Amino acid sequence: MKADQATASQHIAPLREAIATIVDTCTDGLSEHQLIQQLQQAPYELFDKQALADSLRLFQTHFLVFHCLYLLRDEWREQQYAELSISTLKIQKQAWQAQTAALTQADPLRRYYLDWQQFEQTDGADVEALLDSFWRQQPLSDLETSDEAQLEQALQQLALNQMPVDLKQLKRHYRQRLHQVHPDKGGSNAAVQQIQWAYQLIERQLR
Repeated sequence: MKADQATASQHIAPLREAIATIVDTCTDGLSEHQLIQQLQQAPYELFDKQALADSLRLFQTHFLVFHCLYLLRDEWREQQYAELSISTLKIQKQAWQAQTAALTQADPLRRYYLDWQQFEQTDGADVEALLDSFWRQQPLSDLETSDEAQLEQALQQLALNQMPVDLKQLKRHYRQRLHQVHPDKGGSNAAVQQIQWAYQLIERQLR
């Protein structure tokens, strides 16, 4: 896709229309993951099977979906048709509320996802830096005093037989396990938290 917004809009028009159709007819709402799955399937087939294959592809897919969602929300608000709740866990059409329209311009997430340069200029290194920054902000209680038993448990959580050689290998196992235990895949939030705990502990050992 080219950087100018007009050209980008032409490319994403089919995606925007498909998302509008799905969200408009899914009265109970759906998660981002469920939405992407529908967009991968017929009759849409707008994302291939590799859409979530690595960090950069995951970011790009996520950005495109949220870009279209914020465009759709603006359109619905302008038409006074409906309100749209947007989050990774729940995307849902809601009844129109006039007072929410005034919040549009003050929404920092809207500004981010409608800024096409964020998509064009973010590369793999940027995504990895975002991930590292995210994990550095997470609570690391008890990691300083982790013993061998905790470390062994963490390795088991990430399906590792031994300490990973570097952060790259650790992140690969982390993403694979997180995908396996995600609630949308039949897992649970508790399992996700265990995987996150294991990642934090081992990541601290590698630094």
